[in-house]
Amino acid sequence: ASGKVIVMESILDLSDSDESLYGDDGPFVNEDIQALRQAWINEQCSPEILIYKSNVVADVLEIMRHQESIIDEEKSNPESQFLRSICQIELERVKYLLQCYLRIRLKKIEDFYQTVLTNDKYRSRLSPEELTYANKYQEACFKHLDGNFLTYIPEQWRSLNEPNQNMVPSPNLNTHVFCRVKEDIGLYQLDEDARFDAVELNEGNIFILKYNPIKQL
Repeated sequence: ASGKVIVMESILDLSDSDESLYGDDGPFVNEDIQALRQAWINEQCSPEILIYKSNVVADVLEIMRHQESIIDEEKSNPESQFLRSICQIELERVKYLLQCYLRIRLKKIEDFYQTVLTNDKYRSRLSPEELTYANKYQEACFKHLDGNFLTYIPEQWRSLNEPNQNMVPSPNLNTHVFCRVKEDIGLYQLDEDARFDAVELNEGNIFILKYNPIKQL
């Protein structure tokens, strides 16, 4: 899903409730952390791998580095110990959020590595590091299967990428997801053959819908 509809795990309040990491730059920090959290929620709930949020990750990493430098500078100041402890806790929370985002993406790569590597659309959504990981993971899987199983069966049955035989796992794009409408869309037809009535999508609405019809929104 893109700008008009966001996929979400549950009915979450995504208002400006996050505390800033440090100092007077709270609003700037909040925007980056909130963007990372929304990217994680979308990734968690989308059946397919989404576009890697390189700018968001880079901004969050820069914030974390800056925060770590401030914490280190304040180590010798006894008057700032309490504030430093709070900042350290907040830093760990952001680290955990970033790890969750990256881990769910790696999980999808591992589950659907053949589909990801053979589909140009999915390949383009990976970061360079993720693409390297996907290739190495596929190589390790093929090596493991070849050494422990494939060499002992007839050659005509050894292929692992026969599309007509359902040998390649792929994301289930017809799974149902929670989604929240970010802006008014109006009547929207969820099926191509119009077997069902159109749904009116207005800002703030929350639905449980199949992912495939709304993924392009």
